[in-house]
Amino acid sequence: MHHTDAWRQFIRLFFLVFLAGLAVALFTEKGAVVLWMTEHRTPVANTAFRVITFLGDGIMVALVCLLALLIRYKYTLTLILIGLGQLLISAFLKRTVFGNHPRPLAYFQEIDPLWLVEGVQVHTNYAFPSGHTITAFSLCFFCALMFDRRWITFSMVVLATLIGISRVYLFQHFIEDVVAGSMAGVIITGGIYYAMAGWALFWENQKLQRSVVGEWF
Repeated sequence: MHHTDAWRQFIRLFFLVFLAGLAVALFTEKGAVVLWMTEHRTPVANTAFRVITFLGDGIMVALVCLLALLIRYKYTLTLILIGLGQLLISAFLKRTVFGNHPRPLAYFQEIDPLWLVEGVQVHTNYAFPSGHTITAFSLCFFCALMFDRRWITFSMVVLATLIGISRVYLFQHFIEDVVAGSMAGVIITGGIYYAMAGWALFWENQKLQRSVVGEWF
């Protein structure tokens, strides 16, 4: 198995974050965290989380794919499978398994417009789990494995966590949506990466060890 250190470090840090989020979800009333964040907003935090949340958008998969092309073709192909896995599993969980769960805007029927962050389009349905959080933790886990550096692994866990928090801060999701999304993202990347790394004909293929940079130079 490749990148064992990055794998273990990410999983250990992730479980600390996951357990903390799970505890908050279990021991607070539904929506309490959303309302608390709403009451403690600042202009700086509004801008920061509005930017951070876009890092969990699906387009980031394509951007990381381009980055992976500069490192190894095998990473690009693995990431394409991970991206497809995210898309299919997120849609399946949201629309089939858990149904149309309301988001905070629909759950709290009478919302003061001042509670919403200006410039953010707030959605009302298909809340569970958080798709942005699935993408965030899935991509960040993959990047940690791809670069295999302790400081990058730590940074990826922090970044994924901030993206998850941004979904609650921006009134898009409840904390439980984010906690579930984080676990789904890690499972998707972990499962696909482990399967591909264990397939020697793929992982050790000399052509797939190359990169775009190697082809050019």
